[in-house]
Amino acid sequence: MGLTRLRVLLTGASSFTGAWFAMTLAGDGHQVVGTLQHRMEDYPELERRRIAMLQEAGVTLVEQASYGNAVMQDLVRQGFDRLCFHASDVRDYRSADFDLGRALQANLTGMREASLAAKAAGTGRMIWTGTVFEPHEARGDRLDEAITPYGLSKWLSWQALAYYAAEAGLPLGKFIVPNPFGPLEQLRFCTYLVKYWARNERPEVRTPDYI
Repeated sequence: MGLTRLRVLLTGASSFTGAWFAMTLAGDGHQVVGTLQHRMEDYPELERRRIAMLQEAGVTLVEQASYGNAVMQDLVRQGFDRLCFHASDVRDYRSADFDLGRALQANLTGMREASLAAKAAGTGRMIWTGTVFEPHEARGDRLDEAITPYGLSKWLSWQALAYYAAEAGLPLGKFIVPNPFGPLEQLRFCTYLVKYWARNERPEVRTPDYI
């Protein structure tokens, strides 16, 4: 029995994990449409490199598509086998001053309408990508607490989507993104460590809180 080819609509395609999700799905033979919140030329250089790789992989990209706007709603009405909610507000996601209200507005505006439109268009399943910063998704002594305000925003957005999916009568899955690192990612602590280890060098950690 051959692989079932799916039509997948993935939001947040220019992000590090979103780009690799989209390219992997396209490489497996699925038809992938990825959304971009801005025009391609408005992205910084690193994101433009990811966009170029997406185009080379055969991913169809739609610019200026956000959950609450007409571009996104028109896309959903085309009908996809899977609707993947990957785009989220991640600005200052490591900061204690992360703007929870702004993030929830960005994540939730148009989500109910998209869920209802997806059901009407014959979508088979919706998928949400979560994070270990959410309650109940990490390991340790504080399993029932959000680790950061960003984690709280992701958890509250997930709860809202679960409600809207149930209202629309659509199956909903969740994929947890743990601590990704790799090519075409912004420099983060894990990437820093791996680069040094790959050269058989010892990295220096000068931030006591990381210890």
